[in-house]
Amino acid sequence: QPLPMLYVGETTVSSVKLFGDQVPTELLTYVDDSIANLFFARDDAGCIQSYHLTFHSGQEAVVTRFSELKRYLSAGTLRSIVLFYACLNVLKNGATLLVDDIGRQLDRQLARDFVGFFSDATLNVNGGTIVFSTHEAPLLDDLKREDELFVLTRDTQVSVLRLSDNRLLDETTERPVRKQVRGTAPDYCEYMKL
Repeated sequence: QPLPMLYVGETTVSSVKLFGDQVPTELLTYVDDSIANLFFARDDAGCIQSYHLTFHSGQEAVVTRFSELKRYLSAGTLRSIVLFYACLNVLKNGATLLVDDIGRQLDRQLARDFVGFFSDATLNVNGGTIVFSTHEAPLLDDLKREDELFVLTRDTQVSVLRLSDNRLLDETTERPVRKQVRGTAPDYCEYMKL
């Protein structure tokens, strides 16, 4: 039986799997210390009916859809909450999490921390897996096994190359040789023509 898979793309997902009725205060403080509380009111069937947001300043907001919180919170804060719960779900169930551009809208440290959950044996006891795309090469520096890192390149077609393949690594730094990883970033000469 295949393991369940969870995909996180855009922040404004229509279905966010939330555990409990309140976002942990520690998470809120970590991602945005101006937030005092974020909890969910549920109906008798357990479906979320509204989201209640309170700031330390005393300002309050009540919305009926998670995506409406973007009127009050940054895209990065919302994405952090979505990713936290996605990571929690995958780690709890030993599933696979697919994240498109994990660094989008996030502070680099937040993205590093989310990826780090999966490398921590005390947190990842059920063998959860994260598969993510990124344009942030420094995120890859924390990963311990380069044989699990792949680069998608594009010439006339898309190719998948293992990062540890010695054709891609600089012998002195053991970091990727940019000129050999083509089609992954805008061309500077073309930029200058703009």
